[in-house]
Amino acid sequence: MTAQPTSSLLNLLVQQLQAAAAHDDDVRTHNASGEIIQVPGTGKRISTAYEQLRNAAEYTEEHLLLQRAIKRFYKRSFSFTARAMHGIGEELIVELTQAGYLRDGLFSKHTAHNISNLSQTYAQTFSRLRDAGVSGKDASEWIFQLLSVEIEGILNPHTHHNALSYAAYQHFLEIFPKETLITSVKDEVSYELSLYIAVHQALLKSDISIVRLDLMRMYQQSTEDIAAFIEFNRSVDTLYTSQLTGRLRRAVNKYGAPLRILKSMTEGHPRLPELLADRDAFLDAYDQQISTEYKLVKNRLTKGIVKSIIFIFITKVIIGVGIEVPYDILVIGEIALIPLIINLLFPPLYMASLRLGLKIPTQANAFALRDYIDKILYTHESLAIPPLRDAGRSVPFIYKLLYGVLF
Repeated sequence: MTAQPTSSLLNLLVQQLQAAAAHDDDVRTHNASGEIIQVPGTGKRISTAYEQLRNAAEYTEEHLLLQRAIKRFYKRSFSFTARAMHGIGEELIVELTQAGYLRDGLFSKHTAHNISNLSQTYAQTFSRLRDAGVSGKDASEWIFQLLSVEIEGILNPHTHHNALSYAAYQHFLEIFPKETLITSVKDEVSYELSLYIAVHQALLKSDISIVRLDLMRMYQQSTEDIAAFIEFNRSVDTLYTSQLTGRLRRAVNKYGAPLRILKSMTEGHPRLPELLADRDAFLDAYDQQISTEYKLVKNRLTKGIVKSIIFIFITKVIIGVGIEVPYDILVIGEIALIPLIINLLFPPLYMASLRLGLKIPTQANAFALRDYIDKILYTHESLAIPPLRDAGRSVPFIYKLLYGVLF
């Protein structure tokens, strides 16, 4: 039984997803047009192993790995003169392919040329920022963030994430009781922008680099007006870590589970816009996605624990070998094995024990997720106003004192 879209949110989501799919298809077609870059396999295994070890040590979210690798490349190779950027695009593609981030044979020299041109443009922007009095630290950080995310969007297009974030933002803008989340006139002014950033943080796990570029495109912020560009970036820096954004992130996180399932569907259902047009078919697929997510929860939790253990073990070994062992030899005259073993093994073992207390959500939770997504997409039923905590409430002094003493 087919039902026509009955929700403005549904119409918005479908339009956004269709535009995102068309954009990503165009990017992939463009990447494959022209002479394809062939990457030699020499040194590939060593590069891949090194990157895996580095990623484990940094403990970065998996969807940020490619972006961070691009950023590291530019921090090593970027010259803040446009003339020196010639050929850097192909060099980047070769390095990322050898490191295992990209598949060989998918990118043309035309794509590499476009990346080089983009690098030259950002090099010029850096020079203009410095001429305008921006510190080298801020200017380089803004440039590296924007450049790494924009290039990732070329090499691995996934605009459906932005489509979902905008639809989710509109949803929470409508249902959240604004008056309980703001505490000042300043919050009133920045509420909507902070909410959009909070949606990125809570639903997409976006870092400030992704947020910066997305907002830059939303507000059509150009580097031509360098004064406005500087003000914009400083505002993003402030709002990304503001208290209001933190409150909104917690609120979105609390009520964002149904949209997280939808996010997974945007990645696994390339024809999702067509599926959304049929209420029954979509809800059946949504139920299947919930079941799939529940089955994956155990694997994800285990994988996360393993990554945490590797991260902790690597850092503790570095500290143990680099500091504790030399200290013992110099001060005590021998290595104190028992304290060293405890310091090395206790944190990973404690982290592993946390897995035992984590449980998979129940079937009742699955019904609640389905009911929520059905209401916001296909009916005019209003959701109960979330019982969000009054933003003006403060933690009692005795609790702060107790926390300080225990800490």
